[in-house]
Amino acid sequence: LLIIVPQELINQDKLTNKLADLEMRLGAMESAKQVSPNFFLSGQTSHSGTQTTTSASFVDVTGMSLSFTLVRPANVYFFGTLSGRNQDLATASVSMESIINLDGAQVGGSILTPGAYSPFGGGGVYFETGTMMWTQSVTAGAHTLKLQFRQSGGGTAGISASTKTMGYLVLGN
Repeated sequence: LLIIVPQELINQDKLTNKLADLEMRLGAMESAKQVSPNFFLSGQTSHSGTQTTTSASFVDVTGMSLSFTLVRPANVYFFGTLSGRNQDLATASVSMESIINLDGAQVGGSILTPGAYSPFGGGGVYFETGTMMWTQSVTAGAHTLKLQFRQSGGGTAGISASTKTMGYLVLGN
């Protein structure tokens, strides 16, 4: 749609003042880190390598830690994925449980990846892949995000050598 307005109907001063006001407000919003996509913080880390634990308490997954700082409170989307199993699944009702931890507290729910029996016999237990996603309000300030895991119900929880990924995306208010 194209609208042609005769020049004599345009109030040049009013238009100039509106543009100046708009530029001033946009500048204030950008300096407060409220608009520009350049200020939508995000971060991600990945790591490969095996790891095991017999701990019933959550332990850090090697190489899966991120730090970030928010200049104001914001809603943040968190995600993590890994492949895990409990090596003793063939002989007991056990699992591996993993969580995303923000500043010492669990974010959202946990994911259980007990493993899967080998369809080829021999008692082997395959790794299962689990993904966690959660959005929550986070206060302004410095924060540390970690991926953690533990054995659930006994046995030895293990993480496969496949790539693990964890990250965050600041969504705004």
